[in-house]
Amino acid sequence: MLLRSQLTRFFLNGLLASGVHYLVLFLSINVFHLESAGMANLFSALFGTITSFFGNRYFVFSAQKYNIWRQFRKFSFFYGILILVQGFILLVWTDIYGFQYQTGFVIGVVIQTFLSYFLNKFLVFRI
Repeated sequence: MLLRSQLTRFFLNGLLASGVHYLVLFLSINVFHLESAGMANLFSALFGTITSFFGNRYFVFSAQKYNIWRQFRKFSFFYGILILVQGFILLVWTDIYGFQYQTGFVIGVVIQTFLSYFLNKFLVFRI
């Protein structure tokens, strides 16, 4: 019953994609010792974005009958902007002000979540 709600599926997909994104970010900083949280975030965002695209296409919006490449181009364009916004937040939050990257990541995810739902619903996966 709960999974019938598109908004619920969107948030579940977002949790998964954010988890993938954060895992790669954590590994980039703590295991591979990338010095810039902003750069590590740009790299890790690619993994989260790919996870998010397939989750949105097949689970959230069930829009697989439309051209995948057209959707991916639109999705990539909008998420590219969102990734730059989040990368900028981490750059300022962590690299400039020295705050913990985890908090900056959460701030970026909250902003990204609100923007991406509407971009996906009305511009990328509109049915």
